[in-house]
Amino acid sequence: MITGHNASVGNIFRLYADDYISRRVLPVHWLKAIEAIKLCRTAALGGHKEKCNHCGHVKVHYNSCGNRHCPQCQGANRVKWILEKQYDLLPVNYFHAVFTIPAQLHTLFRYNRKKMYNLIFSCVWETLQTFASNPENRINAKIGMIAIIHTWTQKLGFHPHLHCIVPAGGLTNDGKWKNAPNNNGFLFHFKALANTFRGKFLWYLIDMYEKGSLKLPDELYSTVNFRYFTKMLKMIQWNVNVEDPFENPDHVMHYLAGYTHRVAIANSRIISVDTENNTVTFSYKDRKNKCTCHKTVTSEKFITLFIQHFLPKRFVKIRNYGILSTRTKYQYPV
Repeated sequence: MITGHNASVGNIFRLYADDYISRRVLPVHWLKAIEAIKLCRTAALGGHKEKCNHCGHVKVHYNSCGNRHCPQCQGANRVKWILEKQYDLLPVNYFHAVFTIPAQLHTLFRYNRKKMYNLIFSCVWETLQTFASNPENRINAKIGMIAIIHTWTQKLGFHPHLHCIVPAGGLTNDGKWKNAPNNNGFLFHFKALANTFRGKFLWYLIDMYEKGSLKLPDELYSTVNFRYFTKMLKMIQWNVNVEDPFENPDHVMHYLAGYTHRVAIANSRIISVDTENNTVTFSYKDRKNKCTCHKTVTSEKFITLFIQHFLPKRFVKIRNYGILSTRTKYQYPV
């Protein structure tokens, strides 16, 4: 039984990943990520020594792999990101909105990860821009957004959704800041946002299908089945959740960093690895009952759950839009 600090994703991979890989065909960048996590902070990657000048005690520090899916490498990356971005936010209130994809689309996402992930980003930004430019919403200004994609639940299930940090207002054409009409509520009505997001997403999805650019599971190969599928998606309510605004931009940065450098599961949530029964036990938050629970799965199942959240090769998971984008923010001194 392995517990404590030794119960980690790295150790699970070192124990079971070779056998797991030998019985499957996985993408090359997944194999590289698995190998990097296996070798992270081991002698295989080299390191350096620290020696005490008084007692002569020597401590060895092995190098990190730096892979963005590795739970051990995100702490330093998080601090570095905060230092680089701390001057980028405007001194205004910010909202946190989460756009979630319905479970009915999960299979299609698995077949077309990069295209579908990109589609979430573009549709969410188009939706926000549509509302911001509509005079009826009383903003009619250029807005911005920082968005981060996540694909997991607390139980490591597949659950694509986009976390968005949005300023409570925007810039007018003459470069002046315009606050949102209602600072206690979100910029726009969240149900209207969800409906518009749904409409845009399905329009692009149908267009991609008609152009033959989608990989489809067997049940969606026929045109009749696909049309029924999209019709069904139009009839269900899509979820957009909006939290209370942040009052301090510094809080926004630290809160956001917790999302930007989070992986599917932190090592601190792994309770134990049972080498006799080949099982892994980890903790998760049951938000419905407001408690922390434990879940035990086989080592094979745990690896499957973890690696399904590996992002496509060279995929950009954090994106800045509008007045918060790197290319345009210098134009608007505030």
